[in-house]
Amino acid sequence: MKVIPIGPISAFGTKCYLVINEKNNAVLVDAPDEAEYILNIARKNNCTIKKILLTHGHCDHIGAAAQLQRMTDCEIYIHENDAKKLSDSMGNLSAFFGLMTVERVSDFKTVKDGDKIILDELEFEVIHTPGHTSGSVCYTVEDTMFSGDTLFNLSIGRTDMPDGSMSTLSQSLKKLREINKNYIVYPGHMDKTTLDFERENNPYLY
Repeated sequence: MKVIPIGPISAFGTKCYLVINEKNNAVLVDAPDEAEYILNIARKNNCTIKKILLTHGHCDHIGAAAQLQRMTDCEIYIHENDAKKLSDSMGNLSAFFGLMTVERVSDFKTVKDGDKIILDELEFEVIHTPGHTSGSVCYTVEDTMFSGDTLFNLSIGRTDMPDGSMSTLSQSLKKLREINKNYIVYPGHMDKTTLDFERENNPYLY
């Protein structure tokens, strides 16, 4: 398994990640913007995007999803609580910020806590971590976690937007803190980290 970080891209400085397996098939975790740029990186790494796993439904994580799906015929996954954001400009905040236009995604699959998403030899597990949004998730695969806007390096995602809740996010962070494994963590913004480092140093995980 190979992880290729992409970005930050979009007006919000969002990161996304190509996860490439042994057959050169790839999962893209989040699709912020600049679909052609993301696809060119996939081509340079000789991989084919088969699935897009969305960590939540905000515009800076879904902006390129519809276009990439047309380009690659890939499957798109999102938690059931955030599914409406794929077609709701107020819910995904694109209308609120007015900085980017999000094309409606109508062909997608929903996931819930504990679901497994398989691509060849790779098995991604869904961890429902509401708080930033009600449908925020982390995805784990092998020794890696993609934390979206739930957990950052020494910080966390904001909860002051519609559908956010600090008390709910605190429960999700407790859930992550109690995981008995030291994942490499790739967040939706800022630098990668590890779960052990965050447990020891992130004030929100104490």
